[in-house]
Parts: sequence; C-alpha cells; structure tokens
Amino acid sequence: MKFIAKELKKMWKKEILMVFRNGLFLVFLALIFSCATQKSLGKNAKLVRITVSNAKPYCGGAAPTPDMQNPKMEVLPNYSLVLFIQNEDDTRGKEIKMVTTDNSGLLTFELPAGKYQLWKPSKLLSFEEFVKAESPDLGKDFEYKDKECFLAWKENPDFVFEVNSDTTLNLAYHLNCNTGSHPCLKYKGPIRQ
Repeated sequence: MKFIAKELKKMWKKEILMVFRNGLFLVFLALIFSCATQKSLGKNAKLVRITVSNAKPYCGGAAPTPDMQNPKMEVLPNYSLVLFIQNEDDTRGKEIKMVTTDNSGLLTFELPAGKYQLWKPSKLLSFEEFVKAESPDLGKDFEYKDKECFLAWKENPDFVFEVNSDTTLNLAYHLNCNTGSHPCLKYKGPIRQ
C-alpha cells in the first residue's frame, strides 16, 4: 500500500510539474508574440509633434513697428482636440482619440502613415449644442452671423495633416483683433484709436 501511495505521489508531482512547465511555456510564447507585435507596430508608427497656438495680430492704434507686423504666437497649454483618420474623400473618418497639449502647447503621439484631422470637441456636438457652446453673450458690441456660417464652421476640421515619416507641425488659430478665432462673430463697437 505504501508503495502505491509513493508512486501516486511521484506521478502527481510529475503531473503538476508538467502542467506548470506547459503553463510557463505558454506565457513565454505570449510574451514573445506581444513583443513582436509591438515592435512591428513601432516600426510602422511615426512620431508626430504638433504645436498648437494662437496667432495674435497687433491691435494697437499706433502704426506698428516692423516687429509688430508679424502675429505674436501664444501657445495653448492643456488644449484638447479630437483626432480622426481622414477618409479618401477628405471627410472625417474613424475617431482615434482625444489628444491634449502639454504645458508648452505641444501634442505628441505616434501614428501610422496616413491622413488625419483634428477637430475641436464642440464641433462633434449637435448643431444646437455647438451654437450654444460657441455663442456666449458678449454684449451690445457684438452680433453673430447667420446659420450658414455656423454650419460651415462646424463641418470643417481645425487641422488636416499627413504623416509619412516623423512629423513636426504647427496648428495656429489666426485671431482677429475684435472677435478672436470666432469666424461667425461680428464686432459693431467703436474703432480702436
């Protein structure tokens, strides 16, 4: 009886060892496969850096100096945009993710070669929600243009770009002295002196 118990115990240990060894082998294979997959994605991915800023014109009353004639660039820290693939017909394709600039106004991510679009998150709202979000009450010196202006603004990406290799780009919102980057806002107030 003791002999049989010993043999069963040996068999049991061998069985457990074999299961453990096979399990380790499977984990090892999974790790190798995942590393190989990440390396192959890494080879195809390109590093993309986009600086997001406002281009502010000189808005003073006196004649500008030559240095003042170029817009002043102000980076936009912690500014969020939504990244999309661009379809072959130049329309917005599949959403990839929300991206946010760092403290220096820089977006950094990796993408495979292709065409992409960046959209302000409010443009993804319904038309009514978009108009409400983008039309604060600014007082009697301002008025908003018609619905067509808002429709055109809502349906156009903020930025379109192509990735073929590591890429460094600039996205600049060109501001107007009185209305900022809002294309559907009109200023009716006094002219600056």
